[in-house]
Parts: sequence; structure tokens; C-alpha cells
Amino acid sequence: MVEQGDRHARDPVAHTSTSSSGARTSFPAHHISPSEPPTGKLAWCTPEDFEPVIPDFVGQPGIQIPTVGFTEYDNFSDHFVNLMLEQTNLYAQQFIAQHPESFLARSGGWTPVSAAEMRTFWGLILHMGLVKKPSVKQYWNGDVLYQTPLYCMATTRSRFDAIQKGLHYADSAVPNLKGETRALTSGNLLLVRYKDKRDVLVLSTTHDNSITPVLVRGTAATVLKPDCIVDYNRYMGGVNQVLKPYNAMRKTWAWYKKVAVYLVQVALYNSFVLSRSTGNTGKFLQFYEAVLKARIFSDRERAGRGTSGTGGARIVPVQHFPGVVLHNGKKGQTQKSAVCHRRGIQKDTTTQCDMCPDHPGLCVIG
Repeated sequence: MVEQGDRHARDPVAHTSTSSSGARTSFPAHHISPSEPPTGKLAWCTPEDFEPVIPDFVGQPGIQIPTVGFTEYDNFSDHFVNLMLEQTNLYAQQFIAQHPESFLARSGGWTPVSAAEMRTFWGLILHMGLVKKPSVKQYWNGDVLYQTPLYCMATTRSRFDAIQKGLHYADSAVPNLKGETRALTSGNLLLVRYKDKRDVLVLSTTHDNSITPVLVRGTAATVLKPDCIVDYNRYMGGVNQVLKPYNAMRKTWAWYKKVAVYLVQVALYNSFVLSRSTGNTGKFLQFYEAVLKARIFSDRERAGRGTSGTGGARIVPVQHFPGVVLHNGKKGQTQKSAVCHRRGIQKDTTTQCDMCPDHPGLCVIG
């Protein structure tokens, strides 16, 4: 352990170079004492003379997965969901064992999460980026100022809180670094903490600890920034601007849950890009809405896909929200009534459910 008063003498992190020559350089580092144990599960060391091993790219660029028939329902893979299920249920058991007085340990406070619940949970998380409220509990508030029936239809607030409390992806930790620009490495992994208006943490497997002078906007002055941050701003800035209105993170959440929400939203945008290769000409908002409906409703008490004229409607056994059937934005169109069609009755209708993912035709009984 490093005593507080001895921290600066043995701080195992690299500091920013004060050079202002404008040349690309690397920030030097102090050495870790050989007797000092590694932090966490990764053996971190200083990035002095660190060069990541980047294998030559020999693959074929472009989309590598089949996109024929790609729909919003394909956004969450079974592998991704199963990974979260395994880690979340495991963490909940560990937490209850260590905190027998917690609300999760109470009778009925925790039951293992199912795949359907996990998909619904993430659908609600993403929806919070679309409809923002002061706090999570307001999404279940029945007051006319806050009513959002979707949440009460999907799950209870106590169940949502329990899943959010137990949500885990892996048992890992990142060391707590302090300073303006510092770095650690473990194998081929570089960790950088850069002090801007706020602390910026970056993990990279393709950068070394070099820094580059960057012009300060609106001035002739330059500031030294790590290359990994410069490249991130260059290549990810546009994606972040697209996702900014849909930010679903909450300040009170643990950092790793915020990271997971961000990565899921980036993956959602990547899915949108993939969907464009299948002929989808809609905007990201329309794709986002379709994914939410698929995630929240598609697995709840599976009604299965019917055989409607639109290729099969998914009927959700909850309250429906009637709307007018549209075709290419035009009203006055009709489609088969999904329920009647499944019963062998041929009946057309001008009404559809605007909440169900596939907008099945509805027979409205007055």
C-alpha cells in the first residue's frame, strides 16, 4: 500500500510533458516498485516505451454479417442478453449474501431476471433517453403531469429498481488515478486520464502514450492532448452528436452502468447504419422508436408472429393504442385485421395499434 504522504514519491502513473515545441512527444513516468502488488486483476505498469501490438488488418472491409431480412428485433443478440443475465443474477446473489438487510434480500425483493425482462428493461432505459424526467421514479408517477402509461404496462417500479441495482456485466475495476494527464498499461491495453474541463478516461488497444499539440478553439494557442483523445474526437464526434438528444444515462448511476448504456446506444446507431444497407430510408429517430417497441413488448408473454398481410404482426397482450393505418404517409389505407386473420376471418380495417412493434390491424368495437 502507498501511504498518503508518500504518494507523490511512488505514484505509479505517467504525467504530462510540459513541452510546448509543438512536436509529438510522450509523457514520462515514474517506476512502480517491484514489490508493489498489481492493481485489481490487471497488472498495470507505466507506459514508458509502450508500443501497442497492432496486427495487420487482413480482413475484407465493410459489413460482415448477413443483413437480408434485418429488422429492429435483431438489435440485441442472445449472447449479449445471456451475458447480462449470468452476471446480473450472480451479482444479486453475492450482494444479498453480503447485505442481508437490503431491500433485495427481503421476501420477494429479488427473483432471477429472465431474458424477456432484460430486453424490456433495456427498452425502458433507452426510452428514458427519448422522454426525459427529473428522476426515474417519475416514469411510474400516476399524476397527470407525469403520466407515461408505457412503464406501468411494461413492469413495476420496484422490479425495475431491483434489476437496475443488480445489473452487472463482469467483475472488474479501473484504478483511481489523479492528475492532469496520466497513463497506465496492462498488456496491450492503455489507460489514460486527461484533465480537461472535467476528467476524461480513455481505454485503447491501438494507441501508445503519445501526445499531440491541438489548437484551442478561437485562439492561436495550443494544448497538449493524448493521441487517443484526439482520434476519438476526430472519428466519434459525429456519432456523439447524433446520440446526444437520446442520452439515457443518470448521474446517480455507477460509472460502469453509464459506460454500458453509452455502448448500447452506440451499438444501436451501428445497427441503424446496417439497416440502411437493407433499403431502410427512415431517420434514426424512427429506427430508435421501432427498437424500443421491439425491446419492451416483443418478449412479454409471447403471442408470436401472426400471418397478417404485412408479413406477420406481433400482437402484444397489453392495452392497445388505436391509430390510423398509413401507407407512404397517406391515410385512408387498409390492412388485414391481425386477430381476425389468425382466426380464419378475412376482414380489412383502417385502424392499427400504434404501440405494438409491427402496427397490427385492429378491429375497433364501439
